[in-house]
Amino acid sequence: MFLWLKYFVCLFLQVVGFVLFAVGFFPQKNVLPGFNSLPEGVSPFINGDGAAFDKLIFIVVDALRADFMYSNSSLMHFLHSLIRDGAALPFTAHAHPPTVTLPRLKGITTGGTPSFIDAVFNVADDNDSSQGLSKQDSWLSQFTKSKNKTLHFYGDDTWLKLFPEEEFFAKSEGTDSFFVSDFTEVDNNVTRHLNSEIKDQSWDGLILHYLGLDHIGHKSGPNSVYMGSKQVEMDSILKDLYESRVASSNSTLLVIMGDHGMNELGNHGGSSDGETSPGLVLASPKFKGMSRKLTCPQEPTPDYKYFSQISQIDLVPTLSALFNFAIPINNLGVVIPDILKLWPDELQRKSILLENCRQFMSLLETQSTIKQSELKAINEDFAKLVHPSLNNCDSYISFLKNSQRLLAENSTNYLYREIWSGFVLIAMSLVFSGYLVLGALKNKSYKQLLAYATFGIVYAIHFHGSSLIEEEYQLWWLLTICVLAIQYFNGAYTVAQFALLLISARVIRSWSNSGQKFSTPFTLSSYLLEHEGLNWLLIIVTYIVTLWPRRENDLMNTGSSFQFVGASLQLWILILALLSLTFKVVQFRVDGRNLPEWLSVVFNLYHDSEQPFDKKIYQDISIDLSKQFFYGSLGYIVVASVSSKLGASISRRSIFNVLTLFLLHQSRPESIPIFMILAVANSSLSQMATANDTLNQMLITICFQHLTFFSMGNTNLLATVDLSNAYNGVSEYDILNVSLLTFISNFAGVIYWLLSQAQLICLSSKKIRLGKFLELSCLKVAFYALSMGSLVASCINLRYHLFIWSVFSPKLLYFFVWAIFVNVLTELLCTSLLLVII
Repeated sequence: MFLWLKYFVCLFLQVVGFVLFAVGFFPQKNVLPGFNSLPEGVSPFINGDGAAFDKLIFIVVDALRADFMYSNSSLMHFLHSLIRDGAALPFTAHAHPPTVTLPRLKGITTGGTPSFIDAVFNVADDNDSSQGLSKQDSWLSQFTKSKNKTLHFYGDDTWLKLFPEEEFFAKSEGTDSFFVSDFTEVDNNVTRHLNSEIKDQSWDGLILHYLGLDHIGHKSGPNSVYMGSKQVEMDSILKDLYESRVASSNSTLLVIMGDHGMNELGNHGGSSDGETSPGLVLASPKFKGMSRKLTCPQEPTPDYKYFSQISQIDLVPTLSALFNFAIPINNLGVVIPDILKLWPDELQRKSILLENCRQFMSLLETQSTIKQSELKAINEDFAKLVHPSLNNCDSYISFLKNSQRLLAENSTNYLYREIWSGFVLIAMSLVFSGYLVLGALKNKSYKQLLAYATFGIVYAIHFHGSSLIEEEYQLWWLLTICVLAIQYFNGAYTVAQFALLLISARVIRSWSNSGQKFSTPFTLSSYLLEHEGLNWLLIIVTYIVTLWPRRENDLMNTGSSFQFVGASLQLWILILALLSLTFKVVQFRVDGRNLPEWLSVVFNLYHDSEQPFDKKIYQDISIDLSKQFFYGSLGYIVVASVSSKLGASISRRSIFNVLTLFLLHQSRPESIPIFMILAVANSSLSQMATANDTLNQMLITICFQHLTFFSMGNTNLLATVDLSNAYNGVSEYDILNVSLLTFISNFAGVIYWLLSQAQLICLSSKKIRLGKFLELSCLKVAFYALSMGSLVASCINLRYHLFIWSVFSPKLLYFFVWAIFVNVLTELLCTSLLLVII
């Protein structure tokens, strides 16, 4: 019992230390209080007798990547015609990571660069108002408060978290942004207001935020069969609004943009070209003749860059200039040069840019992290610009770009007290856990101690290189091969088992792209995606392998009084497998993907092929099937556990089979067959000669955990977080259910190996199971303490590194999930509970 207490103390120090470090490393950005105001006298933004525009229609289409708007595969034909006619100014607007909705909305309303931790707040509960911007300067506050204009809003309720309805909107209705299974209703809830809003003359600004295109990407990717029709829908909405409220008026500006893009999987959150390249268009008849004629659509580009490239936050000071209100005080954007042609006087164009420079200078003077030499040089450059008649526009733009870079680099204010406190606690955990390991390994040979230490040190060192983190899967491939080879030469496996494990590891390694720098089309998952018939055949075989009959020596009890219970439970498992497989078939069709012909025959038994496919009906069916599977699986675990305690002959393997079915249920179709390979490797490990060697079990389990995680398409990027199975059995957004299902679907391979580890421990007698589990846990807590300490030290050392937010920070979040949700919640709680029950 005392050893357990020591273990929990080490674990507690790790968790608290890591949380403290994260609080200091991911602080909320410091922003200047108050609201900016225009300089006294004549506003530099006056165009003629007033503002260039009086009314604004602001459309955000979530995840509207630039090629969805401009490439020749785009179906937004009306938008193309506006660009060709010169009535629209098109841009590719770089979105700063993290490329998720909450931080991007903060950027395009305040002009500031978001904090990385905003990516976590993005999934906060709908009632969370802690991220509100009512006390911060933004173009909405300038529009409504300084200009006394009226705003209406419909769409993603993230806006209402940031901008409370009672303060900013005369009319509004939010829609849930996280129920990604919904492609249509979430947008229809916005569009149904358009007829009345088109006729309504009371508003000065109308904000619409559509979500369906983003949801399609998450479920089916950018090449989904639903993507074309969604582009047509968005284009028709643009056409209706432009022709009814913009075409006949030079005083109304229409903006249509994406808050971020998406990668080739349909996800976002990272810094790849696809994720950071949404489109942005400013449309008005006023722009005609202002620029050269443009060709649209255009040929696709590999980096998704079309027309002029700007920073997405440049929209904020541009709106200030166009609507004649003060630039928000914390803005880091630069007025888009293309719109300056609306002011015919060259001197006024310079005055507009000078006002942007003044706003930058007010920010620069408050940045304590900027070197005095740099600040002095900036002041000297600014002093040369205060007389517009002596400079040209390029001089102002050059100053603004340099200042923008400097402000962005110095916008993070680390909390060093929390950072160092967390580091000290993690170091204490490492010392204490090292003491535990020395006790656990006191009977081991020198070679085994050296192998364990080398294993941990090699993994810990890799955190100090950005490329090593980006390509971490390569490290785990190397470590897996080395550990297998060492264990083989130490007599852990027969030649046949060693060969089978090597082959299994190689197949797992080839399953999917996992790196951030290099990728190849020649992976097993990509091949299966192109050959759906083979993929579905392998899926069915995988389900059969999961239901493989029990071995007689795998019984938890040998009593015969409840033999009928064992037979009934076997039938129960079969029904669960059929429910899950049927769900996968229906969901595959709901996601817009075509079933192979031989499987379509089965599907058509339930669907009249002559009738149009009703997605809503089959979506409801898939939800019901998934719910029945979940309830049935939970019921089986309870009944099997109780029955075994009462003396029924229940196979130990059957409980693991049901849990494996759950993991299959939560995996993408192209990933399901990998579990067949995992079962082969697991079978070899279960027969290893050193089944009682906890150290060997720990090393090989960790290797296969990480190798499988990366080989199933995961990386250390937020963009590879898969949401396609996060809504299985869920009819409306619930943060707890969706978060749990998201975790299970992304860590399904990892959880499989945790179950395998528990299965190995169960082979021991009940008297020593908990002891073996404690020994294993002590080895792991020391391994992760060393890794955590190294990662934290790396982030402290490289806190001003170019890739600190795109590489190191996502790795911190992933490591936190491993440390808390994998090693504590899943392994410690679930596995120990299973050991007690079985």
